Amino acid sequence: SHHMGTTGLYMLQPYDPDRIPLIFVHGLISTPRMWRNVINEIETDPTLREKYQCWVFSYPTGNPPAYSAMRFREELAKVRELYPNSPDYVLVGHSMGGLVSRMQSTTITRESWNILGEKQAKNMFANVKKGSLIDRCAIFEANPKVDRIVFICTPHRGSEMAVGSIGEL
Repeated sequence: SHHMGTTGLYMLQPYDPDRIPLIFVHGLISTPRMWRNVINEIETDPTLREKYQCWVFSYPTGNPPAYSAMRFREELAKVRELYPNSPDYVLVGHSMGGLVSRMQSTTITRESWNILGEKQAKNMFANVKKGSLIDRCAIFEANPKVDRIVFICTPHRGSEMAVGSIGEL
């Protein structure tokens, strides 16, 4: 629908406490509409429809992935407050959406940044205030409600989780 131009998490049907949230995250120069056929297939398959509810995360892909990941974290936190007992989520990320999704299951501490060199990291955070945009984009905890992530054509660039995530940031 037209309002999906706004960053946000959208449920495609009323929330169902019994079904697993299956959250689709589109990639670069794309929109949630790219998932239309996949979602239609899931919703017309009785077995899958009984097990999963489809949600989409929409975001402008011109923003840095770390910023979009931070916004996704905030949206997931809102949903968790509303529905704390929902089943754990399954994320499906295409391309850059996979990076945005992976940052939901990664913990990056202030110490993680020392991999860049302690001096560089110290300089980088010298003027960063707790709770500021940079702080919220650069330091975050894995979301325990994310059960698994399906990656489609995601450019992970290497296997070291922490180094990889910091590289993307």
